[in-house]
Parts: sequence; structure tokens; C-alpha cells
Amino acid sequence: QKKAHSSFIEQLAKLRADYDASGGSVTVILGANKMVINWLINHISKMDKKIGEFVRSKN
Repeated sequence: QKKAHSSFIEQLAKLRADYDASGGSVTVILGANKMVINWLINHISKMDKKIGEFVRSKN
């Protein structure tokens, strides 16, 4: 999970650089929005689900 978070932070840094370079273009903003939404959906549906299953298996 740390790997996923590190990757997400790297992607955010790239988006920030793209945003700064473009002067805040709508295309970059929409790309950032899509990336964050996809990351959250995948993170919650896959990673957090696995953590929940692990915790339940220990109880």
C-alpha cells in the first residue's frame, strides 16, 4: 500500500508541474480530476478491501 501511495504522490507532483507549465489549462485540470477519481476508486475497491478482508480474518 505504501507503494501505491508513493506512486500517487509522484503522479500528483507531475500533475503540479504540468499545471504550472501550462498556466492551469483546462486539459491539465481535467486530467488531474480523472487521475484522482480513478485512483480513489481503485484504491478503495481493491486495496482497502484487501485490508478489510485481512482484518476480518484475524478476528
